[in-house]
Amino acid sequence: MKKKAQTYTILNWALYRMPVIIFVAIFFAIALRSYYGTGLDSHDVENMVMIKRIIYSDNILAYRDPVTGRTFPGIVDINKFSTEHIEENLLNNNNRIAVYMELQFLDTGEIEKAYINEERARAWDDYEFVGGFDSSSLVRYVRIYDNGRLRDGRLGIKLLVRE
Repeated sequence: MKKKAQTYTILNWALYRMPVIIFVAIFFAIALRSYYGTGLDSHDVENMVMIKRIIYSDNILAYRDPVTGRTFPGIVDINKFSTEHIEENLLNNNNRIAVYMELQFLDTGEIEKAYINEERARAWDDYEFVGGFDSSSLVRYVRIYDNGRLRDGRLGIKLLVRE
């Protein structure tokens, strides 16, 4: 091989092919790392599904019109807002979940509280930041059906899940 051809081959590899090969290798390394490094965390989704179930189910908190049978998810029935009623209708046999709910009447400032797994909700609230617990909170302004009249209120839900 002539010197001119050897120089051309060396320059071709050094200037054109090597940077392309290095770039492709780096691209594949980044792609593989992001593929294997991505852990799917579904805790937040599961927590929000549980919170939405509490808010929107007609047999848990939402007001249901006895005449039409229609459920109004933005209206909380005060007669359903009790620990006993919620635990009875939620069918929660999972001891890993505890929920703390607070319903505040905006006109009077009166606060009603309800729980799911009350004992665990009170105990785990202190250990939330220690680790081993996953929590989600939601605050929503709602209407409260209180014996035939609608009142403005604020519903706060805090869900604690033991990992």
